[in-house]
Amino acid sequence: MNNVSQNLAQAPAASYPNLSRALALYGVEAKQLAAQYPRIVTIIDSTWGSVDCLHYLDSLLFSERPGRQGFPTDVLDEIVFIKNIFEFSHPQFAVSRNDPISKNKIEEIRGHIQEIVSGVESVPEIASFSDMHAKLKGRVLNEKKPQHEIDSHQTLRNNVSMMENNAYPKGAKRELLGQYFLESNLLSDSTLADALNLQSKLRTRHLLGEILIADHSITEMQLNWALSRQRGIPIVDVSNLEISAEAVRLIPLKIAHAKHAMPITIFDNRIVVAVANPFDSEVQRYFSFLSGYRTILVYSSYEQIETALSRYTESKRGVVNHTELNGTKKDHRLAGNGAASATELVASKKRINESNGIEKSDRHDQALNQTEDDDADEQTDDFSTAINESPLLKKIDENDETVIGLINKTINDAIRLGASDIHFEAFPRTRNSQIRFRKDGKLEVSATYPINFHPAVVSRIKIMASLDISEKRKAQDGKITFGYANKKLDLRVSSIPTSNALEVVTVRILGAGKPLPLSKISMHPELLEKFKLQINKPHGLILVCGPTGSGKTTTLHSVLRELNSSDKKIWTAEDPVEIVQKNISQVQVLPKIGWTFAKALRSFLRADPDVIMVGEIRDSETAKVAVEASMTGHLVLSTLHTNSAAETLMRMMDLDVPAFNLADATQAILSQRLARRVCTECAERFEFSAEELEQLVNEYTLNTMEKSLSKQERQKMITRWQTEFGENSCIYGRRGLGCAVCHGTGYNGRMGIHELLVMSTEMRRLISCGASSADIFKLAVKEGMKTLRQDAIEKVLQGTTDLAEIRMVCI
Repeated sequence: MNNVSQNLAQAPAASYPNLSRALALYGVEAKQLAAQYPRIVTIIDSTWGSVDCLHYLDSLLFSERPGRQGFPTDVLDEIVFIKNIFEFSHPQFAVSRNDPISKNKIEEIRGHIQEIVSGVESVPEIASFSDMHAKLKGRVLNEKKPQHEIDSHQTLRNNVSMMENNAYPKGAKRELLGQYFLESNLLSDSTLADALNLQSKLRTRHLLGEILIADHSITEMQLNWALSRQRGIPIVDVSNLEISAEAVRLIPLKIAHAKHAMPITIFDNRIVVAVANPFDSEVQRYFSFLSGYRTILVYSSYEQIETALSRYTESKRGVVNHTELNGTKKDHRLAGNGAASATELVASKKRINESNGIEKSDRHDQALNQTEDDDADEQTDDFSTAINESPLLKKIDENDETVIGLINKTINDAIRLGASDIHFEAFPRTRNSQIRFRKDGKLEVSATYPINFHPAVVSRIKIMASLDISEKRKAQDGKITFGYANKKLDLRVSSIPTSNALEVVTVRILGAGKPLPLSKISMHPELLEKFKLQINKPHGLILVCGPTGSGKTTTLHSVLRELNSSDKKIWTAEDPVEIVQKNISQVQVLPKIGWTFAKALRSFLRADPDVIMVGEIRDSETAKVAVEASMTGHLVLSTLHTNSAAETLMRMMDLDVPAFNLADATQAILSQRLARRVCTECAERFEFSAEELEQLVNEYTLNTMEKSLSKQERQKMITRWQTEFGENSCIYGRRGLGCAVCHGTGYNGRMGIHELLVMSTEMRRLISCGASSADIFKLAVKEGMKTLRQDAIEKVLQGTTDLAEIRMVCI
């Protein structure tokens, strides 16, 4: 049992029967939370088993309080533990039924059922179902009767209000799920009895609905329907219900099709949306952020939703049906075979207004002017006017709970998914702002939210980073310390103003991880041995180069990990300090107060160092001091933003470092890139054809040979590849097909691609003579340097990445 379980195991249980009973299945109770926050435990216990409980647990974890969420670490761990148990016990609330985890769980249950059917386990039978059914009939059920499909807006609003205000009075009991299946003739008495019997025999606790689906007794749609009835969620015949044009404007048809949802109406700051799974909290939150309204999910079948979507789409192709004008319904048939033009729609509206004496309404103007091509209402020339007039785009405060929850959930999701950067972006003449994650070097859209939320989101992040929220005209940089999984992570924040008085915020996640061993940075064994020889020299300059985000700092910390020993004094100057290591003195530079890399480096020289790491050589002063330090008996490590090892030497000379000093001081230059790995879960192996191998030979020798290879030399290279990487004279590659693990990309994780230039006597002489980068590159290749492209192609032949990826990484 882990520490969280041990803490929970000693908690008093008498006052919290529902929560205690649920935790008892796992041999734990609520200790620290109950002792320090009894009111919170009371709320969790009273709402246990409903979606309100999940929302409340989310609010505890994602709300903004001083010092992270304001809970001590042990209490926060217990809340996370309780939420995990709730989601495991109530999957209909936690995740969508289309989620791979849910499907895996169903398969797990089917496996257990097969074991029971095969006679592996033997458990006493439960009481006869006839007795249980008699008890069910005799129970005092909730006075709310089973409801039928709703086909009017007024009835829908009444039911929604009942569901929100007083769906289940205090002390009332819900009808059991099996009762609904029996009354609806979805199951027979014997089938339900068999399911209950299986439920008692399974090794772990599973819900009745899960067992019935696993046993193919009911479908997911039937379960959702029964759960909706049981919990008082309105069941709507959306195929025969009038659809509000404004609701569709807020949740466009193309998004509705993708989510299998049908927006119905808007009232009392709520938008009502029909879905086949009204327990999907992620969809509910998504629609809330998209629309700016509180979203109420009601139940309708897949068939009815598809019918409604098709009917509404067809109506927009020539007929605007039942447009609501001040509560009056009118049918407007427009001329033309195709979609009605905006001019026709405006003229039609004008005629109606003149004939009926109806005042103009901005909201109705927007609905009438909508055409087939602007379903999403993503862009419009007059959006700046519409944004000021629309009642939906009201000003949102940075202390709004929705804004706080959005930011905290976004950061949590980014860390959980392994993203390196988060971009909160807003663009002119667009309806929504977007959030993008950079994962494995590629940007992916994670979520969108209404653009009127964006100023509040920016201000909230600025407050978290201790920035000036009133300054919107210039860029600002800050830092956030964020608690995640009992760790404190540093987030680097950059706020930059763009056109139209908008701001873009970028949050970089600085992982507080441990340095990787050198053997784990994907360097070729032969190259690794050469590199180790250079870093173990007592003095000299070793540079790692590459673009931003290519893993240079990670490689340098791997080198420090290799060199770190009790007989060496190591100093580092970094901005910021991303990876912390024991027995190493690490310094954060602060250019704003004049504490620069150069000044830190000069201070290190007076502090008896053996090894010095400078985060980056940015200016002439830092470059000169680094070279001087390497020539006075110190090993100096640093990085530069250059494209190749040969160009790094030219860059140092551009920073006014004398060529003869640079030649004497430099020991080695490592150029590095990061390429995405092919996902091991969905990888497909394929054999390279003869034509593909010929193309690989051309790319492998590009810019490294003064003349083209002969046919014999090309065949010799292919034969070497067959010996080193092939099987039975065949060379295989791998490509990812896309799966749940890699989120459909075909890639999971990244690996290093390297180019190592080691200084020789001839190379030093060439540099001292002021040779060009092209001459240095030719000599390095002649002396055996493997280029970035060559190292990448060999990793393709190993099957760790593919050609498409390396062609993007290595030009």
